[in-house]
Amino acid sequence: MLGYIMSYNIILWCKMLFLLRRYAVDKGIVKRAHDPSGTSVNIHCPCGLVKTTVLPDNSVTFISVPSFVAISGLDLRLSSGRQVKVDIVFGGTFYALLDSTQLGIHISEEPICQLTQLGEEIKNLVNSTQKLLHPESEDLCVCGGTLIHDGVGGTRDSANILVYGNQQVERSAGGSCVSARLAHQFSAGDIQKQEIKVCFNSKVPHSMLSGKVIDELELVLPDGRAVQAVRTAVTGRPFYIGENKYFMEEDDFISKNGGFLILQ
Repeated sequence: MLGYIMSYNIILWCKMLFLLRRYAVDKGIVKRAHDPSGTSVNIHCPCGLVKTTVLPDNSVTFISVPSFVAISGLDLRLSSGRQVKVDIVFGGTFYALLDSTQLGIHISEEPICQLTQLGEEIKNLVNSTQKLLHPESEDLCVCGGTLIHDGVGGTRDSANILVYGNQQVERSAGGSCVSARLAHQFSAGDIQKQEIKVCFNSKVPHSMLSGKVIDELELVLPDGRAVQAVRTAVTGRPFYIGENKYFMEEDDFISKNGGFLILQ
């Protein structure tokens, strides 16, 4: 059974990708297939159509949109005066990838407030100094967050933490973050197709997602440059922690006439 669901928030799709698919199958929005290979659920995200499979054990695998390295070795000077290099990689949104070993820190031990401040500063520096290009959508041409990782290469398990929004932190390793890490490593020759990489949130060691590069392709940017991209397959298992319900009563004049906005 093939289903389609619409999802619009650029960062939210990375956070909810896994659970949304399981929810669609559990709630019967998409009929569960009696097939050991799982149930197909496709979601239209801001970055394009993302194809996924909900497996019988409720784990979820998605095939990423084309992921690619946009800028390698970008030099940034932090407010502290320290100089760092970041790589700008698209994995569903643009991320600034920072190898934490440059700063001599261990992200599993570093206070979360210091990591969020660092991530926010890097994201803002990228957005204020760089013009990012995406082959299909101008709306995607913004750095959505900073992915700080431990620099562990190859197929060894690796920790990272995503800082996005207003110094918010992704609780998992992040599906699109894993795609970005894989694209970055593949571009550097540090990982090969079909080799499995496991990533986890540095503050939540059991938040593991596994991924692998499954295909290569070439993209053409708006300025005519060609870039090498990959598609990845990322697998994780989502769990429910709560549920919200919203209602509209028959005689609710405000809701029936478009609702209302709270201005800040």
